[in-house]
Amino acid sequence: MGWILLIEENPGIAAEIEDALMQIDSKLKVVPLKTSTEFLTWMEKLQAHDPDVMASLPQDKFLGLITAVETWRFKDVKLIGKFKALFVQKKFAEKEDDLFVIFTGYENPGFQKKRFEYKSVNNFIFKPFDKLLLKQTLDIALKGRQPTKTHYTHVLKTDAKIEMLKEIEISRIGELSFTTKSDQKIEVGTIAKYYADFFETKQHRSALAQVIRVEPAHVTMRFFALDQTQSFNIQKLAQERKRTHEINGSKAAQSDYSFIFVRHESNSLASELEPSFERFYDHPIVSVTNLEQLHKQLAENQAKRTFVFIDHAHLAGNEAGELDAIHKVYPSLGLFVLSPKILSEALETELSSRAEDIFYAPFNRSYIVKGLKLRYPDLANKEDLFESYQDVEKSIHVSNPVQLVQVSESGLIIGYRRELPVGSFREFVFWLPDEIEVPTLLAQCNFVEKAPDGKGFNCHFVFFGLNEHELKFIRRWMLLRYVDNKQKGA
Repeated sequence: MGWILLIEENPGIAAEIEDALMQIDSKLKVVPLKTSTEFLTWMEKLQAHDPDVMASLPQDKFLGLITAVETWRFKDVKLIGKFKALFVQKKFAEKEDDLFVIFTGYENPGFQKKRFEYKSVNNFIFKPFDKLLLKQTLDIALKGRQPTKTHYTHVLKTDAKIEMLKEIEISRIGELSFTTKSDQKIEVGTIAKYYADFFETKQHRSALAQVIRVEPAHVTMRFFALDQTQSFNIQKLAQERKRTHEINGSKAAQSDYSFIFVRHESNSLASELEPSFERFYDHPIVSVTNLEQLHKQLAENQAKRTFVFIDHAHLAGNEAGELDAIHKVYPSLGLFVLSPKILSEALETELSSRAEDIFYAPFNRSYIVKGLKLRYPDLANKEDLFESYQDVEKSIHVSNPVQLVQVSESGLIIGYRRELPVGSFREFVFWLPDEIEVPTLLAQCNFVEKAPDGKGFNCHFVFFGLNEHELKFIRRWMLLRYVDNKQKGA
């Protein structure tokens, strides 16, 4: 079939790799070297047409390189691409051949997977090897850029939704909002999920945000349903540079507004917020204790633009239905949900089309009061309101839900609206209710084909640099999905 260059100084690990290769194809030939120094010396002799080196080479076609990363002293792995060109020059392979490069290595606290994120690198395999994953990864690399037809690891066909992440740049972070650089059209009101280090708490790695302003090359997003720690952390970050701007200026009311707080006997969430609204806003405040009283109050105040802050205890179990029922009669209401506990991400997303926001107790009252003025600038505020902010050059990730077609321990296939470049990298999140334990998985696009229904494309990805924790997570996710599918079909 061909020959492979293997650079590995540990004889046991070298034997493990060779054994996996022979199981894939017993006709493969392996040229072993121990270190990068030995490899570079070997390359110099090859360039000089050293007769001994030339005579030792197999006559078959050169297929690729497997090398231990520990032996290399240079930091720029793109240098490997230059070695590939030499093999073509020496006629060991044709120019159009897709020679593969696989790195192996041990994981350590300072390891940076992105250092190896180049099209010329097919994968990174961590030691000690998972034998099935090693065999599958090598087989995929040997077969080149084509669909995986031989499976040594378990395969699950599924229509589950997962998240594909896209890296974007932000130019400003404020206590109520952030601004992104954008060259694509996006509509005001669009809501999406974002991953960033300043969103990370004991409960979350991400947050929802909604487009409130679109300008040439810039989009401003307001936060939605931040948990308590997130709102305080972002406020602290925004205040670092001590820069502020007044929120929409005028104190004069241009509309007739009122606030209604729907209390609940089980807690006193409304009473925590009412004093702040009395202090900062010059609009009537009314308290009621149940939904029947709310409807009566709304019927009496239809001439006013009303904001309703409703205790989640009135909605529990039928949140979307209760809010829809209120909106059906009073479509122009601004509804806000007050909750003593964090709601599920799925419920937050569902309510995002029905509620202006969800606030979690204990409340960050400054965030809530200022945020209302940001959304409705013609509210009459008794005192000036300012948002702290700082200008930044920072990368965050936006989540793009995509449809899975197939997943295994070694890769996945997604249905997508367009062709993704072969060799390009994407990050994926396989959703679970507790997102703290969900790793971000890096994968490389290995093949793209038209979807069977002719609508869109099936993009085949290979997981890149899976460590032990990520591999265990994928296996557990697949098991949970398999059980879920069985129960649905029962």
